[in-house]
Amino acid sequence: MRKLLPTKISIPAVDDIIIPRPRFNQKLDAIKSCPVTVITAGAGYGKTTAMIQYWRGKPETPCWYCLGPEDDTLYIFAIYLAGSLDMFYPGLSEWFCQRLATEKKIDWRFVLFLFLSGLNTCQTGIHLYIW
Repeated sequence: MRKLLPTKISIPAVDDIIIPRPRFNQKLDAIKSCPVTVITAGAGYGKTTAMIQYWRGKPETPCWYCLGPEDDTLYIFAIYLAGSLDMFYPGLSEWFCQRLATEKKIDWRFVLFLFLSGLNTCQTGIHLYIW
């Protein structure tokens, strides 16, 4: 199994200076029941800081995955996504990577099938933040 960089799947540290964002936080509270939420804005608008501050006050913790140019293959993307989810579903990453390693050709259908198969046994919901 490939060694993952912990900084790509760990919530980054931010300053303790908090800018109150009550409207943004209310919107996030309201959309937590949605299966997918996309937050977009240009670089430097504070998306990451706002999300970290939002999750700081919550009892649950999100899965985190920081995309970079090195994540441009399906294989790399998939193993980091599994690594991110492993915090909530211990053993998922190892299970996923073992099955992925047996395949000669990896396509998105197979990766999706593996994720759904692995997550199908999990009983709790997740919050995944990919940026």
